[in-house]
Amino acid sequence: MRPWGVTLVAIYELVRGLIQAMVALSIILFTGITARLASLAAEGNAIARFLSAFGKYVGIMLVVLALVHVILAVGLWFLQGWARLLTVVFSSISLAALLPFFIHPRPFSLMFGILNVLVIVYLMTPGTKRLFQRAPALAS
Repeated sequence: MRPWGVTLVAIYELVRGLIQAMVALSIILFTGITARLASLAAEGNAIARFLSAFGKYVGIMLVVLALVHVILAVGLWFLQGWARLLTVVFSSISLAALLPFFIHPRPFSLMFGILNVLVIVYLMTPGTKRLFQRAPALAS
């Protein structure tokens, strides 16, 4: 039986991936519109090409990151050890990326920072580590 904590972390990772996918798709869509407006406003197309390429690049990177979070959610759901380790790594990176926002706290950055700390602490407890080490017997 999967503990509630692991289930909540898996759901959090899934929601995180879905939100990032929506943000990525909106960036791709928005930069396409912005590039068209820039090409109408400017004589040359250099700004339009730059905005379009930059937006597509950022959007694709966010889609890849969203897929990673969804894969981590599935791995956590099935109590895979690699998913626990990578979730701790990605939550640590996300927490480090949020550090500048703690100078002037915003509600969402503070909330995601606290959630990342809780995920890291929970997944690093000895009981949770043992649970993921004997996962094949419990992955039902």
